[in-house]
Amino acid sequence: MSALASRLGGYVQAYTLYSSVRPFGVSAIVGGWDSEADMGVDAEVGSGPKAGAGGKFDDPEIKRGGPALYMVEPSGLYWGYYGAATGKGRQSAKAELEKLDLASPTCSLTLKDAVLEAARIIYVAHEDSKDKEFELEITWISNLEGPTKGRHQHVPKELLEEAEKHAKKSIEGDDEEDEEMEE
Repeated sequence: MSALASRLGGYVQAYTLYSSVRPFGVSAIVGGWDSEADMGVDAEVGSGPKAGAGGKFDDPEIKRGGPALYMVEPSGLYWGYYGAATGKGRQSAKAELEKLDLASPTCSLTLKDAVLEAARIIYVAHEDSKDKEFELEITWISNLEGPTKGRHQHVPKELLEEAEKHAKKSIEGDDEEDEEMEE
């Protein structure tokens, strides 16, 4: 994943150098799963290599592969994250992501909980644009033993519907609390 983010960043950055081409002007969030079977890495998203070429280790005690999330900026810079947001509602989304404390070694968010939280955060970030309708789509990826078998897929319809209900209920609960505080 790091190599992909680096190549994408280099490509985007090249478009900022020449007057004959226009810069991309968009941020991209790139996520994936580095298979434990493919290569040994330090598994710390965003911290970069700890040793050797690309952070590879020969020690069997070191965790192999794992999730990776990068955001590539229009300038070509890219950063590793545990959770990222871009666009109009990014500030409120980032605040909600920080509350989850994803970087903590004690974070025990399951895949299902992560989908529920992602839906809630998207609805919170969309609060400023209440007048605009949107359709919630969530995809996920798991390890080789998980529900997606290492493939990037849409979240099952039943789980997506449950996540939307959870998110709407959470937003309604927050609105009621705000009204009570104003009175």
